[in-house]
Amino acid sequence: FVDMFKGKQIGDGYKSLAYSIIFQAEDRTLTDQEVENISIKIREKLIAKFSAKIRE
Repeated sequence: FVDMFKGKQIGDGYKSLAYSIIFQAEDRTLTDQEVENISIKIREKLIAKFSAKIRE
C-alpha cells in the first residue's frame, strides 16, 4: 500500500489506507469500462472481506 493514516478524523479503531493500482494488459490498452468493472470488483471484495468503508 502507499499510505496509512490514523487519527480522530477517521475514528477510534479505524485507519485509512491508500493504495496505488496499475491496470494494464500485455497486449492492448484497456478500455475505461474494463478498468471500471475491475475497480468495482475490488471494492466489493474489500467490503465483503474486511467490512471496508470506501471513501470517495
